[in-house]
Amino acid sequence: MGARALPSLAPVADAAAARLVGREPHRRALRSAFEASRAGRPVTVRVWGPSGAGKSSLVQSFLDDLTARGEAVVLRGRAYERESVPYKAVDSWMDALSRHLLLRSYRGDRLELPKDVSALARLFPVLQRVPDIEVEPAQTVVDPHRTRRQAFAALCHLLASLARGQPAVLYLDDAQWGDADSAALLVDLVRPPNAPPVLLVMTYRDAEARTSPFLNELGARWPDGAEALEVRVGPLEPDEARRLALALLGSDGDAARATAASAARESGGSPFLLRTGR
Repeated sequence: MGARALPSLAPVADAAAARLVGREPHRRALRSAFEASRAGRPVTVRVWGPSGAGKSSLVQSFLDDLTARGEAVVLRGRAYERESVPYKAVDSWMDALSRHLLLRSYRGDRLELPKDVSALARLFPVLQRVPDIEVEPAQTVVDPHRTRRQAFAALCHLLASLARGQPAVLYLDDAQWGDADSAALLVDLVRPPNAPPVLLVMTYRDAEARTSPFLNELGARWPDGAEALEVRVGPLEPDEARRLALALLGSDGDAARATAASAARESGGSPFLLRTGR
């Protein structure tokens, strides 16, 4: 017997209205972590749960609100399962950082750069497009480990400089697809006492946690004293699932409420199933 389809939910006219329903405790946890980082404490938040539970929607909604209110500089990134570039879990962060630095350069609002920024730009060549970042001519690297340490330290100093002007948030989606080299960089980034006062948020699927080189490396090498908060995102509560279904329907009549109740039951509280009707 085939899988039973959910009752059809017509697309809502205002997608923002159905962007996020419920999850108030999760949003409070994210807000508390942000306030701590704004006060000068480096904080990492690990948002995890099953596929389709709405982890990314939760964090994206929270970060969208921060950006809309001008409360923080948000650098967003994502790891991809089939991507094979070096440092693939942070590569898209560097794209976002380079765009931010370019914009500041065009505005004449230059950021204080660390002395070893050229080492960081060698590791992430996208930074070389920033006019203020000068990279010395290519030369033989005698000690690659020393160069990597210089690059990691430069990133810490650069993010600390960024956070001095405005609170900064780093977001990594689908962290389960990250690599061990990226984990080594993040371990250095959060290590006291030189960790920059930024909020680091990552989302990942718990089903892949045991087989992820990135997550295993983070777990094995997480520094003592580095603050981390775990936020589990599970199925919506029945009332929240009905509210989301109604928001997706864009109606509140008797027929809509009946359809929403049926969809909420059949979905098992999965936002993904409610949105796709699968």
